[in-house]
Amino acid sequence: MVVEDHAPMRSLIRNALRLPDAEIIECASGPEAVARYPETHPDWVTMDCRMEPMDGITATSLLRSLHPEARIVIVTSWDDPSLRLAARAAGAEEYLLKEHLHLLAEIVRRPLSPPRTA
Repeated sequence: MVVEDHAPMRSLIRNALRLPDAEIIECASGPEAVARYPETHPDWVTMDCRMEPMDGITATSLLRSLHPEARIVIVTSWDDPSLRLAARAAGAEEYLLKEHLHLLAEIVRRPLSPPRTA
């Protein structure tokens, strides 16, 4: 699942995933992702950090509280230590800068281990 409020960036993230045969669900907001997650149970969620009406940290926290198995990568332009800590506290597995999208495919291809508990 790709959660990003800007359609062109959703496309870039989809391309960075390099998963041609996978079903990738696209959501334009945190509330949309929270609503659609139980329908799809994706292996991974990429979550933008700064979105309206709900930011990605809040959406991550909510998603993880409702679905502790959710694996979330915050994908953001903001290299901010306090946001990194907040993302980790919310339950994100990874915090990836958009300038490093080339690493995203490696992250989501890692063998699934038990989800981290908050």
